[in-house]
Amino acid sequence: MKKNFLPWIVLALLFLATGLSFLDRQVLSVTIIKIQSEFKFSDVEYGFVNTAFLISYALMFTVGGRLMDTWGSKVGLALAVGIWSVACGLHGVMNSFYQLVAFRFLLGLGEGACFPGAAKTVYEWFDEKTRGLANGIAIGGAAIGAVIAPPLIILISSHLGWRWSFIIPALIGIVWLAVWLYIPWGENSHAN
Repeated sequence: MKKNFLPWIVLALLFLATGLSFLDRQVLSVTIIKIQSEFKFSDVEYGFVNTAFLISYALMFTVGGRLMDTWGSKVGLALAVGIWSVACGLHGVMNSFYQLVAFRFLLGLGEGACFPGAAKTVYEWFDEKTRGLANGIAIGGAAIGAVIAPPLIILISSHLGWRWSFIIPALIGIVWLAVWLYIPWGENSHAN
């Protein structure tokens, strides 16, 4: 792996991470009718599920920046993607309202740190001349994830069932994590 390509590989991974975060959070909204039918969750209970995500996401969005500064972007973003990938996969095996609330809260904790982690990573890997472009690409993954999520989730849930709509993105997140941890950090990043 040549050193001059590493920043762009890191950027591609950031694009995938922000895309995956927006895909993962939409799985529930696309599959909720099937889940409500199976578990008899009311619309009010679904509201509590969404609130659990939003509270943890909002908290971690703020705290996540501090954690990235403390742990560094490699470890911080690895923890974030690891937490939300596990949480997403747990949605696929949940069997009660309370489990869904807990797993949704956990998903928000992981995803809330994604954008602070992406911003810090871009700062570490790109100089002032390319930082704006790199940030646009990194954050642009979120838009792509939001666009492809509904048809992809419908396709998966129609063929494999709603549970696999959570499990497959979780597995993708775990693969992302392995690749992220493999990348050599340190002298290759701009900040060091």
